[in-house]
Amino acid sequence: MRAINGDRMLHWQFVQRGFWANGASNLSLFLKELRTWKFDAATVAQIRCPTLVAAAEGDRASTNARELYDALTCRKAFVEFTAADGADQHCAQLNPSLANRVIHDWLEDMLQ
Repeated sequence: MRAINGDRMLHWQFVQRGFWANGASNLSLFLKELRTWKFDAATVAQIRCPTLVAAAEGDRASTNARELYDALTCRKAFVEFTAADGADQHCAQLNPSLANRVIHDWLEDMLQ
């Protein structure tokens, strides 16, 4: 925690965002919660609604996005945001207008 609290960005990512979003009061509880995030095949098989799986180059959080996509049996789409499009990193944050356009276009197609 000393390293996390000593770095403003890490403090925001872990304490202000991660702990808060996961109801954790410390690093141990946060990591314990993160271990529950892996979908098993039986859980993925229960997903019936149309699903857009997005991944971004350089995003550690989306390294298994293709695995999730492949396991889905519902109507699905996969998009990968790339550095070449200026849309790499977590949530395609380096080109949010492209990410918003792609996601909103997919939603529009699903809602028609």
